[in-house]
Amino acid sequence: MRRPTRTRRLSIAAIVSLLLFATVAGAAVRSFWIWDEWGSRNYERWLTLDYGCVVYAHSFNIKGYPPSPKGHISGKVRYPRYEGSVLGFYAETISIDGRTYQLDTYHLRVPLWPLLLLLIVIPVRWLIARPANAPAFRVVAKRP
Repeated sequence: MRRPTRTRRLSIAAIVSLLLFATVAGAAVRSFWIWDEWGSRNYERWLTLDYGCVVYAHSFNIKGYPPSPKGHISGKVRYPRYEGSVLGFYAETISIDGRTYQLDTYHLRVPLWPLLLLLIVIPVRWLIARPANAPAFRVVAKRP
């Protein structure tokens, strides 16, 4: 089997992949101490980065619920309530029927570790490949 070569495109892709890996890994580590949330008004849709996972939530049947701030909010880490997850993946629908409001929410939780594994593939491929200017055939050295 022939070893692949390191081309300029592969080198650029490896550098970009390493930068993305460092960014995502840094955000994942930070999410264990501080959660970040980006959302729309009235809690319709939002993304949360919490405990090394991305949580997407979509609310429907919103009646009487107080409006939320639009944009980004963050705070100290909360206790994780996703105890039935498999390898960090989790999906649920929550119905809240209070005295003054009603809210149905769908939560989808996806961990960041699969994304980190995919981002590290290209740099590993770059390490395995031989340089582009390497000789195609091995040179047999004379034995003295």
